[in-house]
Amino acid sequence: MPKSAFQSKQCTLTDTFGCLHISHVRPNMFWVSDHRNNLILFDANGNPQPDSYIKVYDDVQDLTGAHTVNKNNSLIYIDTDNNIMRFSNGNTYTVYQKNANSVWRYRCVYSSLLSGNLLIGMSNKDSTCSKVTQYKIKSNCLGHLIQTIQYDNAGTDLYVGPCYITENNNGDIAVSDLKNGVVVTNSEGRHRFTFNQDPSGIVISPKGICTDPMSHILVCVRHEVMMLDKDGVFLSYILSMPLELMKIANSLSFDFNTHCLWVGSVSDGRVHAFKYLKRPDALLDE
Repeated sequence: MPKSAFQSKQCTLTDTFGCLHISHVRPNMFWVSDHRNNLILFDANGNPQPDSYIKVYDDVQDLTGAHTVNKNNSLIYIDTDNNIMRFSNGNTYTVYQKNANSVWRYRCVYSSLLSGNLLIGMSNKDSTCSKVTQYKIKSNCLGHLIQTIQYDNAGTDLYVGPCYITENNNGDIAVSDLKNGVVVTNSEGRHRFTFNQDPSGIVISPKGICTDPMSHILVCVRHEVMMLDKDGVFLSYILSMPLELMKIANSLSFDFNTHCLWVGSVSDGRVHAFKYLKRPDALLDE
């Protein structure tokens, strides 16, 4: 895989301050959260949509995948009070109102395209331990807890600072942990691998993460986008941004409809859409 994409398009978002996270909405729209807790819906030309300004959770590390889009294109997000909310057709619903006395704070969410379940990455208030939980969604609220993922087979903590979360085609749950690397467990919560060093041996601090139709894991590392296979083997840097183009690649979202990879810059309001898959049947797994 070369270090440049086959096709690319850039747009500059208005009314936003950096791109911390992207959630894609069909057709050709996306939600973006920024440094000032704004969550805004944009079209592919970077224009904000009326009546789509929402305040989102402010993480202490300012890096969090605090929103996601479900199968019905409804937005699910963590609000400023650390409650989980749903926004659909101009209306806001409470999915889960957190107990104010809870020791846990939500940091990232992802709505599964396979099952419709909600994955939630969280840390305790002292940031001494973290975990990932999976819930059924029942109507407009959280249903029963399906699983909690916290430890590997030896009883060691898997996560230190989960900031972005996604799911692969095979059901694997991939978490971008700012301090621990890319942590992947299978659908049953068993630890598969942790990728925490680049090919030169430098420890990585991954940020935005997503997967593509070929079950590749794509993750932002510095100003580059790294590609791993589904088993954690490094494949390539598919994008290596010139510093004047994008100082720090921070957020990722793959549009399975158009096969575009959306990449957002944390340093400004620029978003780039890339196409690097040539196969017309790329929706099929390997």
